[in-house]
Amino acid sequence: MCHKGTEPSRNLWCYASTSAAPEMGGPLSTILLTKMNVASYDPWRTTFDRAVAHRREHGVTGHDVYCSPEDMTSILVVEYFDSTHEAKVVSADLELLHELQEGGVIGAPHFTIVETV
Repeated sequence: MCHKGTEPSRNLWCYASTSAAPEMGGPLSTILLTKMNVASYDPWRTTFDRAVAHRREHGVTGHDVYCSPEDMTSILVVEYFDSTHEAKVVSADLELLHELQEGGVIGAPHFTIVETV
């Protein structure tokens, strides 16, 4: 649920979580951040949700989806992995990229891989 202040903020994001994020100080985990713009949120989300099993087969242990409350077409997906290798494989997976594009992704998504420290 988003709570918008009286002044617009470009840093305010809404999110939908389907996973338990790693606890602070927990075991090392890898996160793949995918920033993208979509033509329309609902068709994109339907396509994204259909690919959950495919992503799990490639090591995704959970994910969160964020969007700007001012612009529902600006999406940030946070996916959790047990290894950096798995995150790299998913970020290079042409089949998953094709699925994103079918869902209405505009342009190329931007991928960033980070690890908890």
